[in-house]
Amino acid sequence: MGYWFLSLDLKQENLPLISPPTVHVLRHQWEYSCEKAKTELGYNPRSLEDGLKEVLPWFEEPWDSCDRRVRFRRRGTVPHPH
Repeated sequence: MGYWFLSLDLKQENLPLISPPTVHVLRHQWEYSCEKAKTELGYNPRSLEDGLKEVLPWFEEPWDSCDRRVRFRRRGTVPHPH
């Protein structure tokens, strides 16, 4: 049905708002389980509410007084003091 509407738009020489590959991506459920990360890596997900409680104060701090760079580290290494 979606392609029928898309073909009508193409006959009128209008570009569609979204492409067929985008429709393909959007129509699927992209849910995954984190059980393997929990058992093998000790991952302990937190609730959205707990995550927001931690991150929102960080956004409220004055930007000029904070170091906002993202630091990545390899697994198993100790972060360097900054």
